[in-house]
Amino acid sequence: MKQRHLLLAALIGFLIANFVIGSTLLALPIAALSPSIPYLLSKRRAERKQSQLAGLWPELLDHMISGLRS
Repeated sequence: MKQRHLLLAALIGFLIANFVIGSTLLALPIAALSPSIPYLLSKRRAERKQSQLAGLWPELLDHMISGLRS
């Protein structure tokens, strides 16, 4: 399943680059790099979510401490 996604991303990258640039030879390196784009986007999304969760810990601890004090 994952290999299909990588091949599809490479094919789409090749077609777009070939259409924009107009050169098959220059579109090949772009097609080779284009499968990494979905991986990088999902990695960035996961890092952003992790940093948001890490930012919530001080607030959570404050609530727990105030609950214990009352």
